[in-house]
Amino acid sequence: MLKSVIQKGAAVKSCGGCSEARGIDKLPLIEGVQISNMKEFAQWTVECDKVLTF
Repeated sequence: MLKSVIQKGAAVKSCGGCSEARGIDKLPLIEGVQISNMKEFAQWTVECDKVLTF
């Protein structure tokens, strides 16, 4: 599902703090996914029309 969303031009970010807390911060990500932080997620939420989480 993520690959399809990325191919359609959507930005996909993963929480760096959450990844680190679960010990997966050093694992490779799907191409097109970037590590981010809560500051950026909050800004996205303020600026966007829709938010998808899963």
